Amino acid sequence: VRLDLRLGESRCLSGRVADEEGRPVPSAAIELFREFADSQVAAHPAWRTESDAQGAFTLDRVPEAVFSLSVAAPSFLQTWVDGVTPGRKDFVVVLARGARVTGQVVRKSDGLPVEKPTVRLVGVDRYAHNDIPVGEEGRFTISAIQPGSYFVAARAHGFAPAESATFLDGTGGVVEGIRVELSTGGTLQGVILDEKSRQPIKGARISAMGPSFKGREYHSLEVTGSHATATSDGSGRFELRGLATGEAM
Repeated sequence: VRLDLRLGESRCLSGRVADEEGRPVPSAAIELFREFADSQVAAHPAWRTESDAQGAFTLDRVPEAVFSLSVAAPSFLQTWVDGVTPGRKDFVVVLARGARVTGQVVRKSDGLPVEKPTVRLVGVDRYAHNDIPVGEEGRFTISAIQPGSYFVAARAHGFAPAESATFLDGTGGVVEGIRVELSTGGTLQGVILDEKSRQPIKGARISAMGPSFKGREYHSLEVTGSHATATSDGSGRFELRGLATGEAM
């Protein structure tokens, strides 16, 4: 029995990543996604690498096909290049710097910083970014932001959720002094009883979800919706704190 195997030809794709001034961008994450005939792009990258200190990169053993290239680096906007084919050695990807936003979460009563708040950047088009790490004294920094209008939503244990004023960023610009003021919010107390025996239930888990802000619905409801939890004690009593004004369920 004779078995002939024919391996497809493969080539490399190399180039460099630079900023808008032509300076190299090191440690940029470079991912190559296969494109299909129906203009769809694979869900997972087939090749990935990082740019070196000079911004250079090389992807080896890439088969003859059409790909989409994704390049991302801290403080820069992610860039996609479609219709990429292997064999090029002078490929240059230029990254634009995104806007940067800085701010602080404080108590509305006295202006003191709130410890360990959860913060999220939300676009007025209802797109919510991931949770933002918060540093000491409730301060946060958000980088690589696309141009658009945003607000910052925040919540913390024992406080009602709140949002900042809406602001407009510009590409590469810096928006400073965003302030989110949290108030203690309302408190709800009650007792959990067995429906038949009317005896108190210990260890029941109680949660309340309040309304979103200003009647808007967006993907950050888990941050900005008034969501509080508690566990009933030996007498069935519970207390929910930090509820926003309005109806809760």
